Amino acid sequence: MRIKTRIVYTRPPDVLARTAKSAIVEGYDAAIKVWQREMLPRHFEASAKTRYGYATRDPKYLERKRRFRGGDNDIVWSGATKRKALTSSPLISGGAKRRTLKLLVPDYVSIRRRSGLHLAAELTRLTSDELPALARVTQSHIDKRLGAITERRTVQL
Repeated sequence: MRIKTRIVYTRPPDVLARTAKSAIVEGYDAAIKVWQREMLPRHFEASAKTRYGYATRDPKYLERKRRFRGGDNDIVWSGATKRKALTSSPLISGGAKRRTLKLLVPDYVSIRRRSGLHLAAELTRLTSDELPALARVTQSHIDKRLGAITERRTVQL
């Protein structure tokens, strides 16, 4: 999942660049934590297939899944991915320009299949209303941190 934002501030000369950078880092980190805490679990709900537009599964797979595993979520077979993704501590890295969350999931999640199925892409997909919500979280944390010392000018998604 990649969220691209462009935030332009006019800063009074007395505001140090590192203060702005640390505020941006904190804003991105807050958005990442919101995604992991609130949006990632939605990928494991029954409605996730239609909400996130998952690829159509092979009917043979669906039949085997119904027979042996039960459940109606296409992205969950044994539950290992769900357990690891939802219970692992966030591993966030990067700087003020780019922050990355590394999810601890089984290796098979990153494999692209001949059918065109890519579990990692499905697991990190955002809906059209989730992306602006994450941008708002980022923006509000930056605004809180910088407070009245900066004037927000442009936010471009």
